[in-house]
Amino acid sequence: MTSQLSAEALINSSISLKLEPLSASAAKDAIVKGQSEAQADIKLAGEIYDFKLSITLADGSTGAVLSKFDQPMTLRLKVGASVNPKQAAVYYLADDGKLEYIGGQYDNGEMVAQISHFSKYAVLEVTKGFTDVPSGHWAANVIKELAAKQIVNGTSATTFEPGRNVTRAEFTSLLVRALKLTATGQLSFTDVKSTDWYAEAIAIAVKAGVVNGKSETVFDPNAQITREEMVTMMMRAYGSIHGNQTSGNASATFTDEAEVSTWAISYVNQAAELLLVQGRTAGVFEPKGITTRAEAAQVIYNLLLK
Repeated sequence: MTSQLSAEALINSSISLKLEPLSASAAKDAIVKGQSEAQADIKLAGEIYDFKLSITLADGSTGAVLSKFDQPMTLRLKVGASVNPKQAAVYYLADDGKLEYIGGQYDNGEMVAQISHFSKYAVLEVTKGFTDVPSGHWAANVIKELAAKQIVNGTSATTFEPGRNVTRAEFTSLLVRALKLTATGQLSFTDVKSTDWYAEAIAIAVKAGVVNGKSETVFDPNAQITREEMVTMMMRAYGSIHGNQTSGNASATFTDEAEVSTWAISYVNQAAELLLVQGRTAGVFEPKGITTRAEAAQVIYNLLLK
């Protein structure tokens, strides 16, 4: 922490760890900035805290000594009695208004989360709505929750386009964000350039064993992802988290099972057995059907819920 300071400068110095609440006016300004940046309704549950570590030298001068740390630190923030534990989460609030979802668990009047850097944190209830996802839409609640967790994004500030098709690159990026994967590997696909927006997500997902290319050298990132491809990726992700926890009795679940590719059949049946996926209609999976944004959101939600 103090490697940038000389041993002489550290004599008679002291380190101070502070968790200070923002003033009411500063907190109000931060929430207004956050609402403008996120285009969402934000409810503050408790106070916004500025969490920082500093060192005071013998001459009285003070400076920050640490902004990030290698091992996560547990942060516990008190919340009001009216908080909705299912909607509330810890967020990092940047000075420019951007919010970063941290998460956390509700525990006896507190939200408990792991953080990896100092800054401003608060427990917020974020509600992100889209004009094309009415409350009666079958995936409305799922989309709202995943948007608050910054796992799914709108196609604009106000629209989600739930019926639009999803590409292989888009679903790969969704999985990486949902699982919070970070370890990256080398890209060997000729159709994925390092400057492509999805390059890092694909490199991370391939290293984690979540996705494969269409061949050793082709990923086909812009191809629309089929339902059987989506479920295969999802089940590989599930296995990376939980291992294979099926009963081993997965059998014919859908009447169109014969249409499922051989490389996907076990994944489709296991996903159905675990209630991670349903047919588009009763008993019909439609494996070659193209995945929509709403379906992708539901699958990601099911994966996280399990």
